[in-house]
Amino acid sequence: MPAGAAVRYSDLLADPLRAASDLIASRIAAAMQGKPADGGNVVALKPKAG
Repeated sequence: MPAGAAVRYSDLLADPLRAASDLIASRIAAAMQGKPADGGNVVALKPKAG
C-alpha cells in the first residue's frame, strides 16, 4: 500500500460516521451501475401461489 493511502485511510478509522457513509455510497454507486456491491447473488423469488 502506498504511503499516501495509509494516511488517507487512517482518517476513516478515526471517524466511524464517515466510514459508514463511504460504505453506503459505494453500495449505492454499484447499484446504480447494475453491479452487486459485495459480489452477492441475486435470486428471483417465485410468485406466491393462491
